[in-house]
Amino acid sequence: MLDAPPPTETVRRRTPARTVAVFAVGIAALAVCVEASPATHSPRPPPSVRFVAGPTRLYQKATFSGVILEDVGVARPESQDVDDFALEVGPEQIDLADADLLFVTVADDPEKTEQQAAQDNPLWAEMEAVQNDKVFNVADEIWMSGIGIQAARLVLADLADATGVDLPSAE
Repeated sequence: MLDAPPPTETVRRRTPARTVAVFAVGIAALAVCVEASPATHSPRPPPSVRFVAGPTRLYQKATFSGVILEDVGVARPESQDVDDFALEVGPEQIDLADADLLFVTVADDPEKTEQQAAQDNPLWAEMEAVQNDKVFNVADEIWMSGIGIQAARLVLADLADATGVDLPSAE
């Protein structure tokens, strides 16, 4: 049998309502920081590129990461500023992901995707994010398959790192 903590100790329990409230405060605080970051409001705002077996996907606003980026106030490139799921492109269209920042995931075995063909394409080398070393490889299971507050917080952490702002504390 476990002993109960002494009455003088406080046991902190995070209720679902508190978790959501902390997350909402985090989004609001990060939004203020991101608003001040020129990288998220430039002529080439950050897209999400997912290499999968088959055509490469440029993720749009009706996705897990798309909703988070919109909630934070991140501007999207024209190819992704659409209330849809994704735009499928081949290596010859990879420049549609041209941006100051680029978030990249790989969903499958890289050998089964067009990642190498896209990155070997001269258009890739001409992209702003590539030229400025601002391509961020992020976890596919978080950015694309993740759901819930914990995954959203990890997306926010990646965004904060990429834009050079501090992620507000989760406490």
